[in-house]
Amino acid sequence: MERQIFTTFLLCLFTLFGCSKEGVEQVQEEPILYRDLYRDDSTMALRVRKTKEVFTGRAANYMYDSLTGKYYLEILRIVRDGIIDSDYLYHPNGNLKLKAAYNKDGKINGVTKTYYEDGKLKESVSFVDGKMNGEAEFFPQSGGFKRVSVYKDDSLITSKWYDESGKRVITVFDKLELVGYKTGFYNFTTPMVVMKLKNILGKPLSEDIVIDAIFVCDNEEIGRKLDYFQFARDIPLGDGIAKQIDFKADTQFGAGGYKSKKVECTVYINKTFFKKFSIENDVLFTNRM
Repeated sequence: MERQIFTTFLLCLFTLFGCSKEGVEQVQEEPILYRDLYRDDSTMALRVRKTKEVFTGRAANYMYDSLTGKYYLEILRIVRDGIIDSDYLYHPNGNLKLKAAYNKDGKINGVTKTYYEDGKLKESVSFVDGKMNGEAEFFPQSGGFKRVSVYKDDSLITSKWYDESGKRVITVFDKLELVGYKTGFYNFTTPMVVMKLKNILGKPLSEDIVIDAIFVCDNEEIGRKLDYFQFARDIPLGDGIAKQIDFKADTQFGAGGYKSKKVECTVYINKTFFKKFSIENDVLFTNRM
């Protein structure tokens, strides 16, 4: 299994350079170290430091693994006429970690795949000019459900879940629709998110629904909140009926200080990612929309 992914990678190289496996092994030169390249500020092309020539070929970077005491191939970068064509990242055990391709403007383009350390596929996401567009598949490492989502310009359109047999699984996301939200700083100081969720199940909704909200500012967590949108023992939320719920961060900023803060809030429903909100620099005086 350890070499299976690497063999797949070699096949990609054969296609790229138009030669057989034997040709790659016998003719293809060892990859140049990425540190021996530089980017031409006028053309943005990658050039070889010693010769100043525009580079075409493979460039490698190696990383020291403190657990094994050895260096391993961390990234192999394919370059055409000075422009990065694709990247292959590796785990310390040699298995492929990520493969991605780029367009001539350097934006990620096509299907990008990431892998768990054991070599199993983790994600397969379609990009167009640097943005998620089209289908994205997410595979659990063990147990759980496969998620198939559709994106348009980085915005999530739909998500569906499937069990190991490929059977569609009805989740809370098939039952609730986000019909509105607002974000801002409550009374000038406290980051807040207000959401309106609507029952779209087609019948009354009666189950436990837990919502978590995690606030982050400058890569530091500033609040973690949990609330029950509904208890199973509650009177069911009627079909087509919406309900509002709000979350506030633990941290308060000084009056006026909110204008310079970049705060995000990631929301999970029943422990599954739902949406990430950027907190607008607006002042809110109520927790209602």
